[in-house]
Amino acid sequence: MKRRLFLKSIPVAGISFTLPLLAKINKEDGNTVRNDKLVVKVKNAMLAFQRATWEQGVAMQSLLESGDTELVIIMAKDAVLRQSADGRMAMLGEEFALSDAAAPGEAVLWAARHTGDQNLMECFRKMVDYVMNKAPRNKEGM
Repeated sequence: MKRRLFLKSIPVAGISFTLPLLAKINKEDGNTVRNDKLVVKVKNAMLAFQRATWEQGVAMQSLLESGDTELVIIMAKDAVLRQSADGRMAMLGEEFALSDAAAPGEAVLWAARHTGDQNLMECFRKMVDYVMNKAPRNKEGM
């Protein structure tokens, strides 16, 4: 019963987290100015959380899109470190995470190309092989 109450509070929590961020965006001379201190705090909070495979991928993608290439490379190497034998990346013992492990894919591929690190590229190739050939499928092959 308490879990249901928690689930009902998620949208409110999301709004209460987002509103302060939106309030810090100002317009000056036609350019959007962010409160960099707030961005740093949010990024540090994200990095402090233990992330499952899908969350690792989303975090990496947000860093990639924000231009924080150094952290993308570090997190890509972490995804490789936690790659399972079957090719799923950034695993934390989540045997049920079948497709979530592809979430870090784009950022790992970017990091591999950006650094020339063949270990990262091999990790990406193993992940693609898992998704294309090894991941469980339903009767229709999906």
